[in-house]
Amino acid sequence: MAKLVRQIYAIADKLAAETGRSFTPDGHMGGSIGEVFAADMYGLKLLRQSEEVHDAKKGKKLIQIKATSGDRVALSSEPEHLIVLKIENGKATEIFNGPGRLAWKSTGKRQKNGQQVFIYLN
Repeated sequence: MAKLVRQIYAIADKLAAETGRSFTPDGHMGGSIGEVFAADMYGLKLLRQSEEVHDAKKGKKLIQIKATSGDRVALSSEPEHLIVLKIENGKATEIFNGPGRLAWKSTGKRQKNGQQVFIYLN
């Protein structure tokens, strides 16, 4: 899987070079990329797509996975466990891996869309 994801990023880089426009995978694609990376990196079983709050589990532990190419992710509710991956150039780097309550307590004020932002330092 990781090899295919790297190909997506290589194609995005070529498109950007040719057009001068950004083609960074984001949105649903970015989330799915993060989920696949996390499942591979940590031996997780992915839940059905678009489950409320959690994306995967390991044993009985429920896990929410967030992926970003920036320095923050948005949370809608407190997950049992949270993994945040930074995706750059088709590679994933662990930014946070711990109890969801720690990240949830660090979020900012609830936004109009119902999400709260968890900011981490690079």
